[in-house]
Amino acid sequence: MRTRTVFLGLLLFCLLASLGCSRPEPVAPAHFTLLVPSWYAPDKLPALQTALAAWPNVEAKVLVGKRDAIFQKILLGAKRGDFADAVLARNEWIGPLVEAGALRPLPPEAAELVRGQALPALLPAVSDRQSVWAVPFDADVMVLWYRRDLAAAAGVTPPTDPAQWDLNRLAEMARRLQGEARGFAFSAQRYPNAALAFLPWYFAQGGDLADESGRLRLEAPQAAAALAWLQSLIQAGACPSGVAGMEQNDVFNGLAGGAYAMAVGGSWDRGMLAKQSAFAGRMASLPVPRATLIGGWSLVLPAGGKPGCLPLLTALFAAAVQRDKLTQSGWLPVRQDLLDDPWFAASPDGPAFRQSLAIGRALPLHPRLNAALDEIATMLAEVFLEKAKSEQAAAAAAAKIAGLN
Repeated sequence: MRTRTVFLGLLLFCLLASLGCSRPEPVAPAHFTLLVPSWYAPDKLPALQTALAAWPNVEAKVLVGKRDAIFQKILLGAKRGDFADAVLARNEWIGPLVEAGALRPLPPEAAELVRGQALPALLPAVSDRQSVWAVPFDADVMVLWYRRDLAAAAGVTPPTDPAQWDLNRLAEMARRLQGEARGFAFSAQRYPNAALAFLPWYFAQGGDLADESGRLRLEAPQAAAALAWLQSLIQAGACPSGVAGMEQNDVFNGLAGGAYAMAVGGSWDRGMLAKQSAFAGRMASLPVPRATLIGGWSLVLPAGGKPGCLPLLTALFAAAVQRDKLTQSGWLPVRQDLLDDPWFAASPDGPAFRQSLAIGRALPLHPRLNAALDEIATMLAEVFLEKAKSEQAAAAAAAKIAGLN
């Protein structure tokens, strides 16, 4: 009789197990920490606080750090084995952090979410062939800013159809915008941002920074063509004097102060222009023709953090949070399904930003990416300071970048 009772008990246990009662669902940690740069602090971005509050039975602590210190904090935290459970990191940091063993790959559910719903242009920045290393949170794109009033006075009307907007139309616009604010400004100083400001023109010529296997490359003919195009603008008098020595801050300050009629900048500049420029209301944005650079901030899991943060990752990637972020701050969404959000049609910069997200190309996930950007910046300095010809400098940079793999 006792044997039969034991048998029936085992049978009942197996039945319950088959119904999913054999083990509880994974429980998120009761306490977790999230490290973010200052501009994403919950008091500045209500969408972040809303997302954190929606995670039930969890006490969330948000740490705020300086932008350039966050990378080092992730590295040090990995060595100590104790750090924030999740961090908002720049996309270009991911490759070096992966090589240093400072990050954990995303769990399968989060990886599938990113591959299925993130902007396709962002995937090369957050994943490799084996793993997805980050959940995109915020996107930014390189765009063109110009003075609407000066364009109207010069009789220049940029096309609204992206198919009609090309480098020739842009060059003509830059040549005609001469007057109280002169021409087209861009950064060519040997400085990391100079390389980033050059990449949209390189992409527009059909170049890429990585091959299909993920190896870094600079395609010398396309790089030389982009350099020659920029040089032609200088030679035609379409750029302000001294452009070869400008850093990106010089470009922005000149645009904000009314010295330049047109400049390369970022989607993030609208907020800065509103605060710092008397001409902000006269500024409009345009996409870079054909292709541009897309970057951003993504959620990574430091090696020393607690497991179980999947609800946090999915909450911050959710469509509602991404839409709130867009409407509250103008910071761009990272989801493909939000490219048709009404904000893009209603906002003055929406059409340019939307087109830029659609044609954007991300920096590849590679541990030597920053070294490649340094080589591009060196190439720019040599060409614009007239120390080397475009073809010579591009070929030398291409060879050095190939050697970084």
